[in-house]
Amino acid sequence: MSECRDQFNVGKPNGFIRAFSLDEGGNILQLIEKPNLIVYSGADVVARCLAWQELYVPRVIYFEFSNATPPTVSPTRADDSLSYYENLYLATGDEDYLRVPISVTPLTTSSDASKYDANVVTYYSLTAGTAGEGGGVTFSEAAGSKVYGAALVAAPDLNDKTKDVIMSRVYFSSSLSKGPAQVGIQWEIECL
Repeated sequence: MSECRDQFNVGKPNGFIRAFSLDEGGNILQLIEKPNLIVYSGADVVARCLAWQELYVPRVIYFEFSNATPPTVSPTRADDSLSYYENLYLATGDEDYLRVPISVTPLTTSSDASKYDANVVTYYSLTAGTAGEGGGVTFSEAAGSKVYGAALVAAPDLNDKTKDVIMSRVYFSSSLSKGPAQVGIQWEIECL
């Protein structure tokens, strides 16, 4: 994980995700671990939070999914923005995204107790809903839904997705099937 320990800098990995699919008993069926990327608009989120604009804290996770073979995705780029998600459904009609509120209060921890008290923030979320936000694509086990990417998003208005601001994105090395339960994510952002 040393590549995740760079100073906070847009366009570099600044955290780590653990994405997983669960069975009905809550057992992990599949686990993916990898660094995430802070995109340019992520710097806007941090600046707004530092300016006491508390509505701009990350409050939503986007789960990107497909009901066909998940697309071959290019690496996440620092200039990726909300417009990517606005046009996702239009590409094939089989792809969409879920916009899911973060399910628990974020946890703060320290990556190095000799230097920091709480420099790592961890967010948790599970997929919820049966239809995508962009084109209403069905999200279900029967439809063969597979999650292949995610984004950590500031949502100043939970009722208006057009105001969302992408903070960080990630694509998985393999897709996670929705299965009988849900797909979840643990998302860490580290400030150095």
